[in-house]
Amino acid sequence: MKSLIAIMILAVALLFFIDTSCAQQSEWKGKIETVDGIPHIFNPQEPLYRGTILSLKNPLRIGEAAGKEEYMFQEIGAIEVDDAERIYISDWKESHIKIYDKSGVYLITLGRKGQGPGEFERINRLQIVDGRKLVVYDGNLKRLSVFSLDGDFEKSIPIQMLSPLDVRLISDGNFFVKAAHLDPVSAKAEIAVKLFNHEFKLIKVLATEKPQDVFTPFQPYFVWGLFTNNDILLGNNESYVFNILDPRGEVLKTVSRDYKPIPIPDEERKIQLKNLQQPSNKKVPSHYPAYQGITTDAENRAIVQTWEKPKQGGGFYYDVFNFEGKFLARIILKFPPRLWKKNRLYTIEEDEEGMPQVVRYTVDWKI
Repeated sequence: MKSLIAIMILAVALLFFIDTSCAQQSEWKGKIETVDGIPHIFNPQEPLYRGTILSLKNPLRIGEAAGKEEYMFQEIGAIEVDDAERIYISDWKESHIKIYDKSGVYLITLGRKGQGPGEFERINRLQIVDGRKLVVYDGNLKRLSVFSLDGDFEKSIPIQMLSPLDVRLISDGNFFVKAAHLDPVSAKAEIAVKLFNHEFKLIKVLATEKPQDVFTPFQPYFVWGLFTNNDILLGNNESYVFNILDPRGEVLKTVSRDYKPIPIPDEERKIQLKNLQQPSNKKVPSHYPAYQGITTDAENRAIVQTWEKPKQGGGFYYDVFNFEGKFLARIILKFPPRLWKKNRLYTIEEDEEGMPQVVRYTVDWKI
């Protein structure tokens, strides 16, 4: 009996050791300096935690190759989730939005292809605002469509005058816009991110980039996001730096990390030039931008998609930062995260037959 108890105690101790050793914390070796009155968090190449700090469980899959039409997609676009965990999925080709409950059961379809009220041509973004409204940005029509969460169309908001490439709304009525101006002589585009109030009056130009060739592969670009408190994440991936701003556009802090640029393979350059129908001698950067994109989760972490690939298993490495700007950990994800919400991760994947699916995982962080 004593030996059995000893074995049980040893087993429990071993499980505890395995669980805690998955995420080993070290001393943060970065530094914080104030530059022009703004805290700048300089992070080293090594994160604060090592080992396994994230596990994805209990996948829910929405999408079928054959069966009921309500569960089939042509080309999945944007994904959004409300406070009741209803899942909103747009279809670029079908120009409508399908809504499912938190168990993945189909509820209703919003909209159809067209230019009338409540109709769409190309749905670029879905956003739940103030937990009460679904706002849909149509990139072709350059307008916002507002629905109740019950699916009732309420109004359209034209925004063509802003030359938007993308739009994000803030709960206080302001919104920020990524806009483009094309110089017809040089054929170069100037991209800017601007903050407007609900009356379309410019509050502030948040960032601009130098004019660039419109179709240059791997050219740097703006990356943005929103935290749950409506602070704004904004970066340009020319370097590994991003800013966190308040809803009025004032910079609260700057976050950076030491990193080694990753060379672009010659074969990939050729493929990109061919896909974009560009001359083979077109100038292409020698290295990838500093990162691909950034998403934010419900705990106000910033999850940065790098260009670094694991040696096995596919996907990319992602750097995880807390809201204070400290580099916490590195994780591997096989599919780019489309949305982190309520301890869930939503991705777009393909089934065995190559049909698109929305997959929801339960997220378990070890930090």
